[in-house]
Amino acid sequence: MDYGTAGVGTAGHLAGELLKARSGARLNHVPFRGGGPAMNDLMGGHVPSLIASAPTATGFMREGRIRALAVTGARRSPFDPDIPTVAEQGFAGYAATNWYAIVVSSKTPPEIVATLSAILIKALRAPEVQAAYGQQGMETLAGTQAEAASHIARETEIWKRVIADAGIRLE
Repeated sequence: MDYGTAGVGTAGHLAGELLKARSGARLNHVPFRGGGPAMNDLMGGHVPSLIASAPTATGFMREGRIRALAVTGARRSPFDPDIPTVAEQGFAGYAATNWYAIVVSSKTPPEIVATLSAILIKALRAPEVQAAYGQQGMETLAGTQAEAASHIARETEIWKRVIADAGIRLE
């Protein structure tokens, strides 16, 4: 079965390759030049399925124009709790989450890093920021620098293996 994504090497592509590896399914990646074109072709019937980010899919889902079959995270979304996870549908341990980190140069003075970190944590915990992200189906997670570094290291190891096993090459 074909599955579309926003492009080669994107979070959706990697999530699809992980699903293919865990399930043994014969899935064929169809890369697009961004989430918008991929969503247009899904709704136009040119690709049967799509692995898309929450901001790309949420509005169309809520309008009833597309139907979500699963979320790729380790747990159900608090914004759409009726949508099961991939793991709940028989692929134990499957988790692929699109996340963002704010980083600075390693040469940034520690006092500036601490100040920026405090400001970002405060902003990400603000109810209006959480609500704005929630409207797009995204959660905000504000953590320490050590937690972020640990998360990045874990994710790097997981996705390095998926990329190598799938033979993904950037175009």
